[in-house]
Amino acid sequence: MKLLIFMLILTIGLVAQSLKGTNNEGVDKYESGNYDEAIGLFKKGTELDNKAAIPDFNLGAGYYKKGNYKESINAFQNSLGKSTDPDFQSKAWYNIGNAQLKAGDYKSALEAYKNALKLDPNDADAKYNLSYTLKKLKQKENEEKKKKEEEKKKDKKDDQEKKQEPPKPDEKKDDKKDQQNNNNKDRDQDKKDNKQNNQPQPNPKQNQNLSKEDAEKILNALKDKEKDLRKKKKNQQLKGFGREKDW
Repeated sequence: MKLLIFMLILTIGLVAQSLKGTNNEGVDKYESGNYDEAIGLFKKGTELDNKAAIPDFNLGAGYYKKGNYKESINAFQNSLGKSTDPDFQSKAWYNIGNAQLKAGDYKSALEAYKNALKLDPNDADAKYNLSYTLKKLKQKENEEKKKKEEEKKKDKKDDQEKKQEPPKPDEKKDDKKDQQNNNNKDRDQDKKDNKQNNQPQPNPKQNQNLSKEDAEKILNALKDKEKDLRKKKKNQQLKGFGREKDW
């Protein structure tokens, strides 16, 4: 893309001569590729005459070469407000379009080239850049559309994969279930212990119960013993009541 730059031609005068020398020196630096020094000289030109359009115009060209497209656009726009010349304004709009195109702002570049062509319908460079920018804009829109479709497909695929994945166990529910099981076990154990404690304890006397035969033997023995005691007692009584002897 061709970028325009003006050589300043001013009438003779003290300030004019100083501005002319500064601007023309900046143009020389610009053409030799020394853009930093050129920018410095063009800035100085804007300070010498803040109403002159050409120093701002050339400053925009210097920023463009340095890749500072935002500063370049601002400088060109400043120059537009300082001139009413249609030819100058057409060239300023053309350079604004170039900076916006480089910055990737295709829609703004299109408008800038249209403005340039309104002021100069025969500008072949503006026509070419307008056509080129239209292609870049369509290409960018197609890429963005394709990217959105791919993202949409990816999101849909992710959703399907999530639906196919087995559900993850709910840790909180499992913890609650385990706690409930433990509580149930504790209650069962308590019931078991209580049941054991409430059961009748064996009576040791019951374990000493005699059989029927043994009981009869003991009973008979007691009866025989009682008979013997009675018999002895009776004999003793008879003995005591005997006849006394005569001496």
